[in-house]
Amino acid sequence: MDLLIKSLNKNKIIKETNGSGLIENLCCDTRKEECLNRTCNLCFNKVVEYGEFRNDVPIKYFEWAAKTEKYSVNGIEKASKKTSKRELQGLPLHLITKLEKSLPRYFKHCLNIVQQYKSINELKKSLTPREVLIHMDFSENYITKFHEEVQARHFGGSPELITLHSSVSYFLDADTGTYKINSMCTISDYNKHDAQAIWAHIIPIIERLKDFTTDIDTIHFLTDSPSSQYRNRKIFFIISQLQQQFPNLNNVTWNYLESGHGKGAPDGIGAVIKRTADACVRFGQDVGTLEDFWNVIKAKMKNIEIHIITKKDIEDRKIPQNVNIFKGTMSVHQVLWSSNNLRMTFRKLSCFFCQNGIECSHGYHLGYMDVPQTIIELEEELLHDFLETNTTPEIINEITNSPEILNSTSQATHASLNCENQEGQSQNIIEANAKSTTTKVVKILSDVRLHWSNTPFYINTPSSSRTPPFKNFYALPLTKKQKIKTKTSIEMRIETDGTKNKENEDDDDFKIF
Repeated sequence: MDLLIKSLNKNKIIKETNGSGLIENLCCDTRKEECLNRTCNLCFNKVVEYGEFRNDVPIKYFEWAAKTEKYSVNGIEKASKKTSKRELQGLPLHLITKLEKSLPRYFKHCLNIVQQYKSINELKKSLTPREVLIHMDFSENYITKFHEEVQARHFGGSPELITLHSSVSYFLDADTGTYKINSMCTISDYNKHDAQAIWAHIIPIIERLKDFTTDIDTIHFLTDSPSSQYRNRKIFFIISQLQQQFPNLNNVTWNYLESGHGKGAPDGIGAVIKRTADACVRFGQDVGTLEDFWNVIKAKMKNIEIHIITKKDIEDRKIPQNVNIFKGTMSVHQVLWSSNNLRMTFRKLSCFFCQNGIECSHGYHLGYMDVPQTIIELEEELLHDFLETNTTPEIINEITNSPEILNSTSQATHASLNCENQEGQSQNIIEANAKSTTTKVVKILSDVRLHWSNTPFYINTPSSSRTPPFKNFYALPLTKKQKIKTKTSIEMRIETDGTKNKENEDDDDFKIF
């Protein structure tokens, strides 16, 4: 926006030199919500004043653009996005049209900046002894250094990096009623900045606050809004899971500052820590590992607490991949969760007057989303799905000791075959009765595999088309040739004995193997 305004100003088409000056000329108060919403009765009809210009002469202007570049690594083609400043040309009327189309979005951007800062400042002033505001952010990774380095180390690639996640917590002391601040930085040599890592980094912050006061039941998080870190569906899942580790937690809000305007106190903490480490290196101390970094900061800085996050701490925070998505996530600036409500509330701006589960009376409401399942519920569901699809005999022995499985399975179907011989007859009468009992018992495979009358069984088998391994014990239908052969054999035996018996209808269709 500023680049476009500068180009028009350079060609003497408008008087304003930047976006802030343009907003001041179009609004009677740049910090008033009605003015930035263009609903103010005094300034809603103000427009940009343009001077005379020739529209047949193109002018130059600049803009930031993202470009996708492809490259190859070990024969594998990859792509990366790079943002660069490019020079363009266009007619003055084209630039004016482009500016007018960008103004509504720019007004909304300025409104989000002002309102978020205003809401957070009001929250700080009105905190209760049961509330805490945690402002946090990732600092740029620290590059480990040595006081003296060989050339291969100095110019070599891929030096060890240290992740810094700094935070400032604001709370009210319940005993003295004084306003207190706690500064903390969690560090790690595992350089992921995703939701799983964020979950591991915020746990020590909350645990440390419990040392100051045990009455906290409401946490307000404040961060910037990159979708790769804080503003995504996995963070929404984490919000709903914090009570599993902190049972006293009843309310959580996560507030996002406007994109490009998320700087604050945590960035100052990260800057001080890295500057202190660099100063120690200049005075002859090596900071080449995470342990060296921790020792240096611990010795030099007393007002900032340091906590190490290991790779295992991050990997232990499991987040399911099928977490629900909230449509309109990029417009969200506040997420609310409460223990007494089954829905999470999403708002386009922060509001601390309207509670979770109701539409904001200030017009900030975006929508609701059902609270995700807890980790325990997800594990039980995964176990059930596993048993539904994995019912091979090899794992039956492993699951028979589980009480849940013993209560959910029934005794295998048992078939009994009775054979009777009559005088002078070679006829076999087959009676197969499938008997099932209601007793819920599971027999392990070693108890039934050697008994000829037992049939194989499967727990919760999704398909009944499985071919049983003991098929030789079943009575199978005869083919046409076998029927003729059997009939001829019987007639020969009847002639030999001199008697003829009435044949059973089943004998013509079945035979025992």
